[in-house]
Amino acid sequence: MQSGNGIDLAAVYQLLSQVAQRVGAIDQRVGAIEGRLVGHDHRFAAIDRKLGDLSADITGLREAVTNYHASVLGHGILISELDERVRRISSGT
Repeated sequence: MQSGNGIDLAAVYQLLSQVAQRVGAIDQRVGAIEGRLVGHDHRFAAIDRKLGDLSADITGLREAVTNYHASVLGHGILISELDERVRRISSGT
């Protein structure tokens, strides 16, 4: 790498070219990864919206079951007894 008057500039230029090529390749890979991450962000946002909707649906269902249970117990009927009565009504006995 040394010549008669110091460092060989051609060798330095060659090393700098190799480094520039590697940095360019890394930059392309990082760009591809960033694109994939943006796609994942959109998917996660959609999943988050669906989970919010599901949570609201579960809350509504929980309220309906609570109201049903309170009305059944309020009339002095246990749920197991209610199931028996519904089976008897369904069978016609």
